[in-house]
Formats: sequence, structure tokens, C-alpha cells
Amino acid sequence: AEYQPDAILIEGPADTNHLLAHIADEANRAPICIYYAYTNEEQERTSCYFPMLDYSPELAALRHGFANGIHTAFIDLPYSILADKGLDDDEKLNASYNNDYFMARSRYIEALCKKQNCRNYAELWESMFELNGIGMSTEEFVRNMLAFCYFSRLDYPEDVLKDEGCLEREAYMAVEIRKAMQNHKKVLVITGGFHTGALLKLIYSKDKPAKPASMPVSESYLIPYSYEESDSLMGYASGMPYPAFYQRVHSNITDSTLDTAFDEAVMHYLILTGQALRAKGINISISEETAAFVQGRGLADLRGKRQAGVYELLDGITSAYIKSELNVVSSELMRTCKTVLRGTQTGSVTDKADIVPLLKDFWATVKHYGLKTGTVKQELALDILSNTRHRQMSIFLRRLEFLGVGFAEMVTGPDYRAQDTSRVRERWLYAHNAKVNARIIDVSYLGGSVQEATSNLINKQQDAGSQSCAAYATLLVDVIVMDLPSFVAPLLEQVRTAITEDGAFDSLVQAASKLMFIEQIAWMLNSKLDSLDILTLIYAKAASMLPYITAKDENDDKQLAKLTKSLYQVAMLDIIDGSIFDEALLELVSKDNVSPYLYGTACGLLYSRELLTVEAVLQHTNAYLAGTGDMVIKAGLFLGGLFYTAWDIIFHHDDFVSGLSNMLQSLDQEAFMGMLPDLRLAFSTFTPSSINRIAEMVSQSLGDVATITYDVVPEPLLQQGIALDSFIADKLSARGLL
Repeated sequence: AEYQPDAILIEGPADTNHLLAHIADEANRAPICIYYAYTNEEQERTSCYFPMLDYSPELAALRHGFANGIHTAFIDLPYSILADKGLDDDEKLNASYNNDYFMARSRYIEALCKKQNCRNYAELWESMFELNGIGMSTEEFVRNMLAFCYFSRLDYPEDVLKDEGCLEREAYMAVEIRKAMQNHKKVLVITGGFHTGALLKLIYSKDKPAKPASMPVSESYLIPYSYEESDSLMGYASGMPYPAFYQRVHSNITDSTLDTAFDEAVMHYLILTGQALRAKGINISISEETAAFVQGRGLADLRGKRQAGVYELLDGITSAYIKSELNVVSSELMRTCKTVLRGTQTGSVTDKADIVPLLKDFWATVKHYGLKTGTVKQELALDILSNTRHRQMSIFLRRLEFLGVGFAEMVTGPDYRAQDTSRVRERWLYAHNAKVNARIIDVSYLGGSVQEATSNLINKQQDAGSQSCAAYATLLVDVIVMDLPSFVAPLLEQVRTAITEDGAFDSLVQAASKLMFIEQIAWMLNSKLDSLDILTLIYAKAASMLPYITAKDENDDKQLAKLTKSLYQVAMLDIIDGSIFDEALLELVSKDNVSPYLYGTACGLLYSRELLTVEAVLQHTNAYLAGTGDMVIKAGLFLGGLFYTAWDIIFHHDDFVSGLSNMLQSLDQEAFMGMLPDLRLAFSTFTPSSINRIAEMVSQSLGDVATITYDVVPEPLLQQGIALDSFIADKLSARGLL
């Protein structure tokens, strides 16, 4: 206002100048954000955020410029060139455009923090330029700021700044500033302080900085942002911590309130924090709030600050509210306090700004279903079987999940990919923030609506080259769950085509299992799947491969056993010829060197199919227990596989228990200890009540329990153990657990 410039230049990517009028629009409510994205020739996508709050210098300058008809422009390198400057591979996605990394970490700043007794850069900034700067003249403030920034930069050699892209950016900005100085009498330049000294040299240098030869095109959109995302403590590299607190200060400042703006904000947030704590059951009295304010004001005086700031507020709360060492309650107290200071406000942008159609469709659908759009996670319960609207909401959320936009996460409910429908009622947690908007923009090339984008992503995955039966079957599950019936027939045909080329046993079994599952739960999703002929073909090929599968290690052994059991479930369908599976199993167990867990699984399935007697099962068991050292150790794995598919064998045949018991007794100590870990795992299949029944069966086959244990357990200890066992049994029985 004093300088009255006729041109305002702002550090910001120059390829965003078409958005400036929208950014300055009075219809916006901060925080708002420019989202940039650039895809290079290798199809690598880089993106970043440029957030702005009401008190951001860039937004204040833009608003002033447009409100007063002043030429206003961004002057930094276009984002397409900035994209690869100063970012390592981990930072290239969703980075912050403004980053105070160099200044905040310079040795000068570290030394200044120590000298001023400030715990970090943010407190130093508040002390020097917010609290004490608020009463300075413009000249004094600018002089202090220039010195602060100049000395911060002295730490860094030129080659470091060159590698990070600083010098190239400054050269570009200097050209733009020189151009403006030729066409305007008074030019006001808003840049990060780290660049100011260098720009002054370049502007008045005799050398003419060169501009980039080519400038690839990047994307940019104006989107809402939030206080939470603006907070430097939550990851925004150039933000100030506790944005809601500073927004209050910003709103308080007038010519007549310079000496009270911070104190009023401290009082305001003490009251809000007390309300939030009392709502959580942490009782904070008015006298404690008063004590916290007095403490904070006193600390400000001791520290030479004109008013109490946010750090005096936090220290006052710590002193007045926490009466002992930090614990769960006090940690929750401080967490609540910082959350209140951060704020939960989410901004909004003018309808005039260009918004990608997909994002418009997302917002419209969210509004249609009455979903909230704040950054605080909300819970949503959906009864998809009895409520049609809930089913449609579930479809919307699952489509967003498939697109990977990060809006919602299902906490409990059916997991159709894992073939788990034990919980039909869905419970989701969802939250809306700038990252969700950014991810929607990133996938907006797929279509203008959520349904269209989802459909096109399915098309891309369908056309991704030669895929396995399992991959196509999984995609088939997805399209049915997401209610995209037009894809069902084409995907089924792709499954059919893939059968011939797919030589992986696991892929074939998974595909067969998924098709069977879809047929069984089709009524839940109001869908229809005519896949029985394809299911038969997959089953026949997988069964033909069964006798020849081999395991690489123990984990692979158990995975193959799991697949074999899944194939058995397919074989039990009425429309399937189960004899093919039976013949394959019989051939498998006739072979040598079959992995033990798979071998036990196969024996269990054959016993269940009445193709193997209990005597035959005992013979297979004895082949392990009576074998060499390695075979004995594998006996536990064999029994684990057996109980995995035929756990009831132990209860239906006394001969099995007594036979197994006799075999185990015949082992020497070393052999028994070698197989013991896997033996324990084998019996973990059984419930506690089943274990109790097995123990009774074993004890009966061996004689009286007391007689058996008397020789090795002293009488008093035995009686104490029996009493304890009886006590625990009574308690478990009373709770229905035994």
C-alpha cells in the first residue's frame, strides 16, 4: 500500500499464470492449492503442491494485485522444468513447491536458534518476524529479513545450489524481473528470502542470464487444501506449524490491535483447547486455563517477546495442566491441544476455475450420497444386502479404491478377492484432502466420470498382454463387485483363451476357485455368471497337473497343499466329475519324494473320499516314523497336512489314536525332539475342547492318568496341578469355551 507498485511479480511457476485470476477470486476460501503434474517422455509422472493460506505472501500479493488492477504474474521456471530440479526419486511425487530446506537447515540458523534460546526454526521465525516483527517499521523489518536470508545462504557453495536447480531458477526470475522493470516504473517482487540476495545481484549485473531453450507443457489445477496439510508438522515443508492459530492472528491484526493480536489468539485457543479436552473427559478448570495464560504471558516477558506466541501457549498448558510425568492422559492432552491449534478447515475454490471432469463427478457423487469432505476420518456403515442405496455407495467406494485415489478404506466387510464373505456388513473409514484430489487428477486421463475411469482402467488391464487365468479371474471378481456387467462376458472369454497357455498349477486352481466363488455369491451382488463350462475346463487341466507338482521349500509345500484343498472343493461340485481329481490324488500318493505336508493333505483327502482306509493312513504315517532321521523329522509336517484335510480321523477311529501313540512311544529321544515343533503345529489345528478329547483318548489307551504321572511328578505337585486343571476347566466350561 505504501509502495503502490504498478507490477507485482511472484515466485511461482510461470506456466500457471492462466490460473492467477481464479486464485485471486473472492469466491475462494483458503486454504487453496495449485496442483502441478508433468509427464516426461519416459511416461514418468512428477507432481507437486503449491498451497496458499490467507496469510501466505503469494496469495496476499495476488489478491492485492487483482483487486487494484495491477499487472501481476508468476515468474519462476515452468513446472515442467522444475520437475526434475532438486528432487530425488522419493520426492518426485506429491512434493511441496515451496521448500525451506536450505534456509531452515543452515548452520547460521542453528547458531541463531541457540543464541536466541529457540528450540527450532519455527520458534525462531515466530520470535523474530511474527511477534517482534509486528511492531517494526517496514524498513527495519525488511532490513532484518534481508540479513537473515543473506547469512542463511552463505553456508552453501555454488555447486550445491547449481545441482539443486537454484541458480537456474534465479536466472529465469531475473530475466522476468528485468523485463518488468523496462515496462513498469515500480515493480514489487515477492520471492523466498533465500533467493533475494542472488536476484538483486543478477538484476543489476551486466551479464544477461539465459532462459531455457525449450519449455515442455505441464498440467496445473486449482484445488481445495486443508489446514492439516498446510501444517509443517504434518509434512508441508514450507508451511508454518499450527496454521489455525496463525490464521486467528492474521484475522486479528488491524492498526489498533498490533499489540494484542497474539495475546487474543492465545486466549482464544486456550478456551477452544479446554472445550476439546473436556469433551474427551479430561477435566480442565477455568482457573487452570487462567494459570496457563498467565504462565505463557510471563514466559513471553522473560524471553523478550512483545506478546505470547504459540510456543508460550504450549509451555503454559504444559506447566498448568500436567501435574506429573508424561503419561497416556497427558500425551492425549498435548495431542488434542496441537490438533486444535492446527485446525480442521478445508478450503474451497471458485466454480470458474477449470476442474477436470473426473474430479467434478467425484465431488458431485460425494455430495449426492451426503459424504463429508473434511480431512478428519469419518466412519460409514453399509448394509449392502438389504439397502439398495448402501449397495450403490459401496460400488462407488470400491471403484475409487480400484482407481487408487485413497479416499476410503474398508475396515471390515466381505473381501471378495480373498473369497471371504464371513462379514457382509461393510464398515469404511474415509477422508477427503488435497492428495485425494491430486490422485483423481492423476487418473483423470482414464475418463470423465468414476464409472468411465474405472471401465477404462479395466480395459487397460485386460489389454496388458498375456495374462494368467488367475489374473483374469481376479479382474472378473472386481468387475462384478463394482457392478460393471458389460465386462463379464469378455473377461470370461479371456479366461477361456488363457487356459491353453497357462501352465501354472497355482494360477489354474486360483481361477477355478474364484469362478466357483462367484457362482456361489452371485445372488449377493445381483449378478449372473455363466462360467460352468470354463470352470470344468480349468478344473480338468489343474487336476491333470496335480500328480507332478513339487515344492521348493516348506512354505511352498503348505501353499501347494492349500491349492490342492481348493481344487478338492471344486471337485465336489455337482457339475464336476470328481473321479478325475480322485485319480490324480491316488497317482500323487503313489510317487516317491512328495513333500510331506502335501502328502499328508492328499492322504487326508483320499480318506475323506473313502479311497484310503485308516489302516492305510497309519501305514503312510509309519513310513515316516519308522524311517531314517530326516524322514522322522518330516513326520510332524505329514501329520499337519493330514489334519488339515481330515482332522476328524482322530475321533472316528480309536485304532488311529492308539496306533499313532504306539509309533510315537517307539521313537528315541533325539528323533522325537526333532519332530516335536512340527508335531505341535499339527495339533494346533484342533480346538481346546478337541485337544481335551484327544488327551482323554490317549490316557485311556495308556491306562490310569495318576498311575502314569505318579512316577515322575511328586504327589503334592500332582495334586496341586489336578486342582488347578479342575479350576480352569470349571471357568472355561462356565464361559462355554470347553
